[in-house]
Amino acid sequence: MKRTLKFSAIALLAVVVLWACGGAGGAKEVGEKFLTAFAKGDIDGAKKFATKDAQASLDMVAGTSEAKKANPDKIEIGTIKEEGDKATLSYKENGADKTLELVKEGGEWKAAWTKGGGDMGGLDKMGEELEGAMEGAMDSTATDSAAGE
Repeated sequence: MKRTLKFSAIALLAVVVLWACGGAGGAKEVGEKFLTAFAKGDIDGAKKFATKDAQASLDMVAGTSEAKKANPDKIEIGTIKEEGDKATLSYKENGADKTLELVKEGGEWKAAWTKGGGDMGGLDKMGEELEGAMEGAMDSTATDSAAGE
C-alpha cells in the first residue's frame, strides 16, 4: 500500500511538472515575456511569443534603429483583460500607458504586436503616407506637364 501511494505521488508530481513546463503560459505571462524581450532589443526572443503576423512586423523592425531605440528604462506590467481567444494587456513604458493585444494562435497565447501599435499600427499609417506621396507626385507631374506645353 505504501509503495502504491509513493508511486502515485511521484506520478502526480511528474504530471504537474510537465504541465507547468508545457507551453509559454497564460496571456499575461506571454505578454510580459514578449515586452521584456522587445525592450532588451532581443527581437528573436520576442518573436517566440509573437503571432506569425507580428513576427513579420518584428522582422521589418529588426534591422532598423527603432529596434535599438526600443529599450525603455522601465516597463511596468499592469492588468490583463481576457475575452475568449483575445486579451489586452495594459502596461506602462517609461510612465506612458500602453496596451498589447494578445490572441490565441495554435492554442497558445501570442502577442499580436504591430509596428506602431493599434489594429494595423504603423502599416496603416505607412500606407496612408505612401498614398499621399503618390498623389503629390502625380499632381506635381501633371503640373509640370501642363507648364511645359
